[in-house]
Amino acid sequence: NFFTKLKNSFYNSFIFEKRYKNIIDGFITTLIITIFSAIFGSILGVILYLLYRKGNFIVTKILDFYAYIVDGLPFLVLLLVIVFVLA
Repeated sequence: NFFTKLKNSFYNSFIFEKRYKNIIDGFITTLIITIFSAIFGSILGVILYLLYRKGNFIVTKILDFYAYIVDGLPFLVLLLVIVFVLA
């Protein structure tokens, strides 16, 4: 009886009302955001690395300060700062 109700509820919610399309759309959106952020982050990282290695004083000091702050914070605290302060 319970499993029959569960099966009917699942069918009505996801199959009949076609909500599975929302899940697929969300998955595709997540993949697109992930791919573009990986590409953008890699390009930005290479550019900042090249500027750092070139010896630009301002860029070097800014990146040293950034590395000092990020290295000193636990990862969870860093995530909370990104989510609640920067977003």
